[in-house]
Amino acid sequence: MTNAVPDLLSSYHERVTKETWGHDAAQEHTVKRLQRLSQELCHYSSRRNVGWWNRFRSRSNTSIPTGIYLHGGVGRGKTALMDLLYENVNSQQKCRIHFHSFMLDMHARIHSWRQGPKEHWGRGDPIKPIAEAYSKGVTFLFLDEFQVNDIADAMIIKRLFSVLFENGVVIAITSNTAPHDLYANGLNRDQFIPFIDLLESNLEIIHLSGLTDFRLLRLQRAPVYFSPLGHCTDAGLDAAFNSLTQGWASEQDLIRINGRRLSVPASACGVARFNFEQLCGEPLGTGDYVEVARRYHTVILADIPYFSAAQRDQASRFIRLIDILYEHRVNLICGAAKEPRELCASDINLSAFTRTASRLSEMRSKRYLAASHIA
Repeated sequence: MTNAVPDLLSSYHERVTKETWGHDAAQEHTVKRLQRLSQELCHYSSRRNVGWWNRFRSRSNTSIPTGIYLHGGVGRGKTALMDLLYENVNSQQKCRIHFHSFMLDMHARIHSWRQGPKEHWGRGDPIKPIAEAYSKGVTFLFLDEFQVNDIADAMIIKRLFSVLFENGVVIAITSNTAPHDLYANGLNRDQFIPFIDLLESNLEIIHLSGLTDFRLLRLQRAPVYFSPLGHCTDAGLDAAFNSLTQGWASEQDLIRINGRRLSVPASACGVARFNFEQLCGEPLGTGDYVEVARRYHTVILADIPYFSAAQRDQASRFIRLIDILYEHRVNLICGAAKEPRELCASDINLSAFTRTASRLSEMRSKRYLAASHIA
């Protein structure tokens, strides 16, 4: 019995008809190219683990589907289109993960390997066995928000991807950056160039062209700062989340940070939703907020209170959170008890809150909303 071949173009048109998406010619052209990979994966995933398939396939075997590197401007719908592909891949051996989380996982595996039996050190580079082990459980890997800014990642990633490709893992990538612009001006970039060649020889490079920033349009159609707290504010936050996630079902997420876990109650399409207590009522620190800021381009934050003298700790965390979201150009949609300059009681005497109030006001501006997310 063969797998039914999914029809991505029909799924795309259905979303446009329901007005959850706006029609875009460049998007439709991209969907047609994603359809090719969808059809190939439909047959590939069903036979990849058969013994003879693994024994006799080679790197030149054309039966291994060519993955995709989809790049384009902020808000063009890259993640939504690739999610369309991912949802239609009928396989238990698929993985969708934010690139930053993927690299955190790889670093953790490398650390665990080095903490293992002493004989590991005699086997040389840990990347190859780690990548081979990972390949056994994954046929199709979707890496969202691909960006290389860290020298440690740059040094690891070429060896890692080489093994994944050799083991027949089909990779799909979304990025704001074209391959030849990755790690621009980075330390020892000449050593990174072979990885760009590897990407271009193993993936189909697709530029999602066009000037329309759909995320910005959605952000500008409704308020991003709701006050005071109450039913109307809650409804506004609900509407903002539904609009930005374009009808995709939300799911809980889990961010692992240095052995700790930060729960994300609802997320989809690069948008995360929290209430104030989850981010500022708990003893979270700078590292936690940085992970949130790098992982999500938009944060929806509910129930920001009026800060009295008894809430000095929460106010301090809120200041730190806003600073980090601002530095990473994360779009913030929030529900608060009062307007920014009225949120903090004078007896707290937190001079830094003046800066926070100013940033909260700036984060409502069209100029800020149009800025690119810094992952």
